[in-house]
Formats: sequence, C-alpha cells, structure tokens
Amino acid sequence: MLDGPVLGSFVGVLDLKKNTGTFARLVWADGRAYHGKVEGLAVRRALAEGRWELLLVTDDDAGGSTAVLAEVVL
Repeated sequence: MLDGPVLGSFVGVLDLKKNTGTFARLVWADGRAYHGKVEGLAVRRALAEGRWELLLVTDDDAGGSTAVLAEVVL
C-alpha cells in the first residue's frame, strides 16, 4: 500500500539542551518545492555556521531510490 501523495520533505536540527528545533522545507535553487520523499540523510560536511552539505536518499514507493546532494541553511 502506498503512503499517499508526497507533498515535500523537511530537514531540521534539534537542540536537546535548549529543547528547541529549527527546520527548513527542501526547495530547488529557484524556490520550487522539492517533492521527493527523503528517507535517509547524512551530513557530508559543514560549510559554515548554520550551513551543511547533505546527502539525501529518497524513496518513490515504486521501487526506485535517488541520491541527492543538497545544501541546507538553518
């Protein structure tokens, strides 16, 4: 059974000491929403304070997976 339509994905950082969180919706460089269903994430490297390069793995529920290199600013 499929999960239903994918509306997009979010990434975030939780600060367990402060009990706070920051999140961002994934978008393409031109601002369009990224509609992939991200199911795995690895931080490749820190680029600057609050900026990271990520490797994202998606699942389309039809047997396909994609690896996406992304930059996130939080």
